[in-house]
Amino acid sequence: MNAEKILKTFNTWSFKREQPSNTDLMLNFIALAVEKRRPIPFVLYWGKGLRNHITDSERECLDFLDRMSQRISAVYAPGGRIHLLFTDTHATLNGHDPDAIDAYFLEVEDAALSSFQTFTTSRLSDAVAKFGLEPPIETPPVSDDLLMKLERSARKWYKGEASVREGAEEYYWQNMIERQAVEQEFGSSIFVTFNGSDVRDLFPSNLPIFYMYSVRKGTSTKPWFMNC
Repeated sequence: MNAEKILKTFNTWSFKREQPSNTDLMLNFIALAVEKRRPIPFVLYWGKGLRNHITDSERECLDFLDRMSQRISAVYAPGGRIHLLFTDTHATLNGHDPDAIDAYFLEVEDAALSSFQTFTTSRLSDAVAKFGLEPPIETPPVSDDLLMKLERSARKWYKGEASVREGAEEYYWQNMIERQAVEQEFGSSIFVTFNGSDVRDLFPSNLPIFYMYSVRKGTSTKPWFMNC
């Protein structure tokens, strides 16, 4: 099976919000999966907003992701496997109650695993703890442009005890650690995000990035931030 043919099944404007990063590496990862007759591996950060329970927004997102996987299955029988990496670390930073975090992610997990064969799940905190990483020494300070974007988001969703700016800065440095853990745990996976390339610095530097819509073509709002 040709890796380019598989890539074309999901790298369309039906799913992507902009062109992906590093398609050559993406093709290499696809070819590696094909060689081993395994599903094409994806990994996606799944966060938590103000709600403690899922709504139709989460279900629509899972269905949309599954449709992308089914597109792959139409030309490559093993299809795609999308790992939902629950960002409990981000929810904790944002000041959410631990019980509320657990309840929400358990509901997402149940919806994903009970209705679809596309998904696997785990928590970001487990990946970080597994590798015991620190921020890399060579990491540059957060750019003014990115910090402004993170502050804008923090004003809406950060409920911690520090200032909005401090929360945004902490979020950046937390991501610098987490992206290393993701690279080590999911080293041959395509990283999926509902964000755009303007926050590319937050994501694993050695994984190809697929920027996609969240619930349907034209919508990039994360499902956990809908209906809040």
